[in-house]
Amino acid sequence: MENNLASLSQLLSPLSTKHFYQQYWQTQPLLIKGDSTKLDNLFNKRSLEAAYEKAKDIKVFYDVDEVETKTFPIDAEHVQFIYNLGMTIILRNIEVSFPHLMTLIHSVKAELSLTEAYSVNIKGFYSKNPSAFGTHFDYQEVFVLQIFGKKEWYYSKEPVKEVKSLLQENTHSINMQSVILPITSQQIKLTHNVTCSYPNKKDFNRVIITQGDILYLPAGTWHKASACEDSLHLTLTVNYRKTNPESSIIQAIWHGNTL
Repeated sequence: MENNLASLSQLLSPLSTKHFYQQYWQTQPLLIKGDSTKLDNLFNKRSLEAAYEKAKDIKVFYDVDEVETKTFPIDAEHVQFIYNLGMTIILRNIEVSFPHLMTLIHSVKAELSLTEAYSVNIKGFYSKNPSAFGTHFDYQEVFVLQIFGKKEWYYSKEPVKEVKSLLQENTHSINMQSVILPITSQQIKLTHNVTCSYPNKKDFNRVIITQGDILYLPAGTWHKASACEDSLHLTLTVNYRKTNPESSIIQAIWHGNTL
């Protein structure tokens, strides 16, 4: 595959990396509308088929009920069957199998001047309408790259400030446990001595992202995504090494799917 997207600056275009870093990085979400062909040379449907065979870690998630989701590993030969059942396929760490994606990761580290305190990886999310995951936030910086199809996204206009403060602390390892909402208190417990407020649904943006679009979500940004049709997006994720990746999600499900 000819690679025309080997750098963060090309992904962010027409916005400059300097502008992005000064105005948005770790501060506020950003949607960059792109031409439908913008990401073709990064990943496409043919890449997805190859990824089934190359991926070292393929998982599925599905809804158990309105407040619980489950994940389990699957083999490559079962991907299409499981997908047709309406479950979302997650291809983890696919950069290991695609050298040009590893080149992009190196560029992200260099252009954002990331230290050894950060790691970067790429996942693929292959979803079938109306597959969705509950409203939640992550403890990572996330770039959503819409490869094909459409997805509806709800996301908060700014991240939870307490999350940024926690991630800037270098004195201890963060090991937050998942929190399921609704809860009785208006405060959500992040650690034993840090809480944040219950999110206000009025403070959310709603967008439809289509092929070629890029959405940046800082750590602590509440969000929910739902496929409008067959959809594949990649997440380029900047992780804080001191977080526990297996417990770095706060999930909130509102009754009645109002968000």
